[in-house]
Amino acid sequence: MPGCSKRHQGTDEHGGHGVKYFYLSVAVAVLVTMLAVLFIPGVGDWIEQTMLGYLGRAAR
Repeated sequence: MPGCSKRHQGTDEHGGHGVKYFYLSVAVAVLVTMLAVLFIPGVGDWIEQTMLGYLGRAAR
């Protein structure tokens, strides 16, 4: 169509493979975290303490 910018070759509708790999890495990180919380004692408490400490510092 006239007036529309052309897409670069080798990219998908979301701007390339970089976004796809970013979402894949986030999904893997969430899955690993979930499995660690379920099967390793103390990991859930450590994550909670870390997040509460971060939020406490950010709220000041």
